[in-house]
Amino acid sequence: MERYMRSALQKYNIEEIFSEDMYFRFDEVQSQSWIVEGEYDNQFYYHFNFAATQDRSRTCMFFAEVTPEDGDEFDIVCCKLLGDDDNGHCYGCKNARAEGLRHPACSSVYVGGHEDRKFPFMIDSESEDDSD
Repeated sequence: MERYMRSALQKYNIEEIFSEDMYFRFDEVQSQSWIVEGEYDNQFYYHFNFAATQDRSRTCMFFAEVTPEDGDEFDIVCCKLLGDDDNGHCYGCKNARAEGLRHPACSSVYVGGHEDRKFPFMIDSESEDDSD
């Protein structure tokens, strides 16, 4: 999973930072969640929070969304530096009980987490029938 986050941060540095001496360096994983959406053709998403720093700078929190593909392949949907007011809603992370995972305030930045559904093949312990 750390490879996903490092790759997302590298993409952020290339797209958003125009001077190599200002690039962010990956520090540590903060939080992660695996969610699924789609009515018939399930799409899987990983949501991450991780810390990164610039030279002589404070530690900053990032959000990244990654979709796994076949084998070792993956697609980085987004990587965003989180501000103090960023705490967007995500059904996927909430339903996966990753409620501390922060999302950008603008929900159009990330693709997954907008459908209120549970991960397939999971049994809800509150509704499980133990009478068998």
